Amino acid sequence: MDRFKILTNNALKIIACISMVFDHIGVIMFPEVMWLRAVGRLAYPLFAFCLAEGCYYTKDKIKHLIVIAMLGV
Repeated sequence: MDRFKILTNNALKIIACISMVFDHIGVIMFPEVMWLRAVGRLAYPLFAFCLAEGCYYTKDKIKHLIVIAMLGV
């Protein structure tokens, strides 16, 4: 099953970060260019997927929840 894995979790995070940069550039420098904002909107679902996948595959769910909560604060 692992040999069919196309994108790793880290690759998804990098794509999400690049997407977020496009969104911030669109907000700050080019507010009239909507495609930058549209590309930037991909960041949230990708980060949410990575977060949910991390919660699913972790061994210590309480520790993982504490780490995520601390990062949120």
